[in-house]
Amino acid sequence: MSSTAAGHADNLVVTMPQQQHFVQIITGLMTFFTVLVTLINQIPSVIPPGLFGGGSTIATAVPPFPTADTTYPMVVATGDGTVYINSVSLDLDMASVRGATTLFPPVGWPEYLDDGRSVTRYDYKSARYYFEGQKLVRIATPRTPDKLVLGDDISRAFSLYGQPVHCYWSSTKENFCGFVSSQAHGTAWIIRYHPDTRAITGIWLADNLLQLQADERHARIEAERAQRNAR
Repeated sequence: MSSTAAGHADNLVVTMPQQQHFVQIITGLMTFFTVLVTLINQIPSVIPPGLFGGGSTIATAVPPFPTADTTYPMVVATGDGTVYINSVSLDLDMASVRGATTLFPPVGWPEYLDDGRSVTRYDYKSARYYFEGQKLVRIATPRTPDKLVLGDDISRAFSLYGQPVHCYWSSTKENFCGFVSSQAHGTAWIIRYHPDTRAITGIWLADNLLQLQADERHARIEAERAQRNAR
């Protein structure tokens, strides 16, 4: 074989694997673009309507997703007096709360309750969860199972829950009334309202019913003592 022919043979040995590799690349690209086209065709079924504005054709592909304000928190009362807010009830520890929820926040914020307790607050699905150490002691919610909602007149709380266990004022001059949620579980509804408009500005499910009852007894004793001293 001449040197020229040998050179051509060497070139064939080198280029054949390269051609096979090139074919594999082309095949892979075709597969990629096929999958990409399939995903693009499915986009209208997974994008919430209105995401790109009311005039978008994508916006009419599926029914509107419910907003967090109308869906959450999910507030349910059971026959034994337990109230669940987003599947969570009072007195659970952090591990139990995380087990009952999906994507519960990993980090909270330090706060003080109106009764002075130092707690950590976690915001989850339109509710706020307050932990004293590892124990859930309070939940803020925009409504109760009885449909008492923020903005209602405080008189509606009296109609639903009767006379309050204890009413008091915080250091910020806010008005609070505590009502029995469950005597058996020692839980209360704490309602904050504006002193002038009487509109409800805060609703909490709390674990301190016994403390509220004790505070009311103490307040009555002090009031009676003040009356005796005034005579």
